[in-house]
Amino acid sequence: MVLTPPHAHGTNSPPNPLMPPPTQCYPLTVCVPGVSPQYILNEKEVEVKTELWLRENADYLKQQKEKEERIAKEKELGIFKEQKVTAVSVENTRPRW
Repeated sequence: MVLTPPHAHGTNSPPNPLMPPPTQCYPLTVCVPGVSPQYILNEKEVEVKTELWLRENADYLKQQKEKEERIAKEKELGIFKEQKVTAVSVENTRPRW
């Protein structure tokens, strides 16, 4: 097990004794430097969160697919024009997280 000295991670507060150091891994888990193992999802959690994300963003994904199909068809017909991006409303273009 590799232990890091106190304050080695850029914080001025003492390390939390209940949290493992970022370089310490629990048995049978994937070790990602700088990420606490408690934040790594197991396979079931990944499936559940993926299904939830896909359901929550179904409209957005459908719009993006339709847009890609429209652009492909316009390019095929030779009528597609690249649009210059100016100001964009973040609320209308990003999926809900």
